[in-house]
Amino acid sequence: MKTTRRTEIVFERDRTIVYAGRYPQRTAWCEACRAEVQMITVFEAARLAAVSTHTIHSIVNEGQVHGWTTAEGILLVCLNSLSS
Repeated sequence: MKTTRRTEIVFERDRTIVYAGRYPQRTAWCEACRAEVQMITVFEAARLAAVSTHTIHSIVNEGQVHGWTTAEGILLVCLNSLSS
């Protein structure tokens, strides 16, 4: 009887984002907060909250955190709503 061997190769990537300051300054009017707030990207929000970007997308879609998509298709998250 012939034995078949199967080899599985998994590639993992890690991405590090380094900013000179805390976060790049992006401010916008948050209708929910009724104030001008600092906006951060999904990646920055995920890093700050120590969760995955998928989780950030989910909580924005559920309305737990305020977020807006730019004309370029980038989701920005209200830093005030993330920290509260």
